Amino acid sequence: DVFSFLQQTKPGTYAAIIALDLVEHFTKPELLELFELINRALQPGGTLIVQTINGAGLFPAQVMFDDLTHATILTPTSLTTLLTLSGFTSATFSETGPAPSNWKGVLRIAAWSVIKAVANLVRFIETSKTQTLWTENMLCAARKLLL
Repeated sequence: DVFSFLQQTKPGTYAAIIALDLVEHFTKPELLELFELINRALQPGGTLIVQTINGAGLFPAQVMFDDLTHATILTPTSLTTLLTLSGFTSATFSETGPAPSNWKGVLRIAAWSVIKAVANLVRFIETSKTQTLWTENMLCAARKLLL
């Protein structure tokens, strides 16, 4: 139980906490509590790394609803808000998409760049906005405020 574990953790114990494929399994009220407990467990300036479903990705519904234990889906904006409310700063995001491990990976990266350009064109035509994160999952690194 992550809540019990973090409640029993001495404040400022960790320099970093990594939460991979975890936060989407909690409700929004639970996430507020979880992020406050994570913040409490981190040292000042400590780092939180989160990997979760990208609600602003191309196909977020299939990722969200393929697993019955998923309770919440976040976007970079909503995750930034959650982090800010919980005492974090400097949130930076990155995609989890194709890696150039071989020639197929290089081709996938090239194709992914074209797909993102088309998706941004469609989004821009509809809303006059673009975005940088289109993968089904996103990575976020944030720092605990120095106090």
